[in-house]
Amino acid sequence: MSEMVEWLNGDNAKTRIISFLQEMDKEFIPSLSSRVDIPSYAAKLAELADTIFITNNIGQDIASCSIYCNQRDAYISSIAVKKSYQGKGIGHMLMDEVKAHIKNRCGAIVLHVHISNRNAIYYYKKNDFKEKQINADWIEMIYNAR
Repeated sequence: MSEMVEWLNGDNAKTRIISFLQEMDKEFIPSLSSRVDIPSYAAKLAELADTIFITNNIGQDIASCSIYCNQRDAYISSIAVKKSYQGKGIGHMLMDEVKAHIKNRCGAIVLHVHISNRNAIYYYKKNDFKEKQINADWIEMIYNAR
């Protein structure tokens, strides 16, 4: 399998982000559409974040991550790998690309994961994220890049 990696932002990313997030909606815990209006959220990501897509050998998006990076920390706003590609190293590949992208720009990567999303928590811990604090139903996790 030969995956391709592509970083995007701006208007050229908006339609692609909308499409991927709508397709993955029910895989998020809780579902993304229960928390945000996906087209508006995708427009904000396209404008303000950098988004990586990993595609399979026939050009279908199989994984994506949107990340904001300020001068101190980076923040993962959304991240997803299609179920049929989980457990095949795609998530690790995605996170390696994200870590390389923020290297020398930010000192840490921060994210929030729902407390009931055990698979995601395991994935983040496997990728060197540490639990920082728990707020209601969400766990804040951090990866120190330096």
